[in-house]
Amino acid sequence: MAASKNASSSFVWNSLLWGKVILESGLDDTVNGLISHFGEWNIQVLNHNFSKYEIDGILQIPIGCRDVVDTHIWHFENNGCYSVKNGYWFGRRFAPTSSFFNSGALTKWWERLWKLEIPLKTKIFIWRACYDWIPTLANLARKKIMVDDKFLICKMASGTTLNALWDC
Repeated sequence: MAASKNASSSFVWNSLLWGKVILESGLDDTVNGLISHFGEWNIQVLNHNFSKYEIDGILQIPIGCRDVVDTHIWHFENNGCYSVKNGYWFGRRFAPTSSFFNSGALTKWWERLWKLEIPLKTKIFIWRACYDWIPTLANLARKKIMVDDKFLICKMASGTTLNALWDC
């Protein structure tokens, strides 16, 4: 998972990279990382990661078959399985504040929007319009989907989201 972002990275790419950080911070190795090459508990690793009390308990556990493939587990779920819901919950509450989640008044505004008793498709439309994710002629032209970015109705302004909703 060696990917990086640059100055021209899109919101989607930045979101994927942020998700990667969340995933990596919640993944734990299973016990194979605590076992030495000789098939015994690695005391040095145990001392680095656990208390004396925990080490005493671990050393009483017999080491099983060495042919089992090690896996990763999701630390923030009791069953060890990652879910998008749990990853999102972890990201919103425990990840360092980043540009993906604004704080303060804007966050409260979004929370109020999502709690409104209006159709979900209306909430999503407002959210997409605020982030300029509506497929207006200007956005389509920027993606090379359409050539002319002028509105078909008024033919005056560039076909941006703001113009589509207020001017035309």
